[in-house]
Amino acid sequence: MGPELSEAEYVNQALEQFKAFSLVPGIVGPYIAESLVWQDVRYYYIHARDYIGQRRLIEVFVVTDQRKLEPVLAFQYPPPFRGLFPDDFALLHSDDPWAEATEGQERA
Repeated sequence: MGPELSEAEYVNQALEQFKAFSLVPGIVGPYIAESLVWQDVRYYYIHARDYIGQRRLIEVFVVTDQRKLEPVLAFQYPPPFRGLFPDDFALLHSDDPWAEATEGQERA
């Protein structure tokens, strides 16, 4: 088990881990790392702006029992991200995932 880090150290570690593995085309810096707590779980996340100036969610992490950062799968992002990054959250989650697929069939 690794040493327990401070929140600021985890934020910095999330930013460094993102820069090493997750750069996204079309997103420009500066990249910002922050954290939020939802249902007693602290999430560390990276965001930046795209070329048209919109805030974009890049990556979300949690701290494992071994005290290491682990990326969260997009479908597991907690609901607070819907308010912070509505465009990105809409791409990742849909209240009716079949609506778009069946919409084209209805028009045909």
